[in-house]
Amino acid sequence: MAETKSPGKADRWPELKPAEDYRTILESIQDGYCETDLSGKFTFFNHYFTGIMGYPAAELLGMESRKIMDAETAKEVFRSFRDIYKTGRPSRKFDYEIICKDATRRQIEVSASLIQGDDGKPIGFRSIVRDITDRKKAEAELRQARDELEQRVAQRTAELARINEALEAKRIKLEEANIALNILLKKKDENKAELEQNLLFSVQELVIPVLDKLRMSGLDQRQKAYAGVMESNLNDIISPFAHALSYRYFNLTPMEIQIANLVKQGKSTKEIALLLTLSAKTVETHRRNIRRKINIRKRKVNLRTHLQSIQ
Repeated sequence: MAETKSPGKADRWPELKPAEDYRTILESIQDGYCETDLSGKFTFFNHYFTGIMGYPAAELLGMESRKIMDAETAKEVFRSFRDIYKTGRPSRKFDYEIICKDATRRQIEVSASLIQGDDGKPIGFRSIVRDITDRKKAEAELRQARDELEQRVAQRTAELARINEALEAKRIKLEEANIALNILLKKKDENKAELEQNLLFSVQELVIPVLDKLRMSGLDQRQKAYAGVMESNLNDIISPFAHALSYRYFNLTPMEIQIANLVKQGKSTKEIALLLTLSAKTVETHRRNIRRKINIRKRKVNLRTHLQSIQ
């Protein structure tokens, strides 16, 4: 924007009707000042006003104000001054675009009021004019920057929303995969436990009894030794998981389970016999069967201690 210039000597306006001191004051203010008659012709102005308009003083004097604006703006300005004329009240600040002599356009802010003659009748208008072109430009640039920022924020928000949706989809898939894996692991553990139980049952109920019968079938010392080694090896094979199984899985009879529980509680054979209305000999027989079924027959292992170790 061209800098507002003070008129040179050649641009000094002719003697106008305001008094000399009045003109001196208007020359000293830092805003443009102008007066027009009721038809809108310029009748007086200070040098700041000529600098804003870009016209020499001699050319501005008597010029119709609508010459410095386009037709649409002229209609809006006419309505504003018509309201001032009708009401007699000064206007609030309003702004509009003017066209300078060099065809450049500027934004001005105007405060106008009515001039009345000695008889109180309206004879014209006076206006304080301020060039706000730079301010308007800065405001426009600020609006553009804000709009661009809002657009970038909106784009970033949408992008983050898409990322969040993708992450949520991945989270759901991982969660589903984790559930499936847990089910598989649980099934594997169940199958393992079942396999251990089946193995233990097979050894205890199918193999060991056969070995017992084999030992009682008239084997010589060497054959008995082999049978003993075989039983020991079988016990070594099943011992890593045998202690983790409840003795209920050792195919104990209901009576044997009762006696096993009483043994775990520290009851003696005599006390158990009394509690269950059995003979001591019968209780001892059940104790031997329990020891056989839980693989501690012929082993120097305390029955109560071993039963307590079985969960």
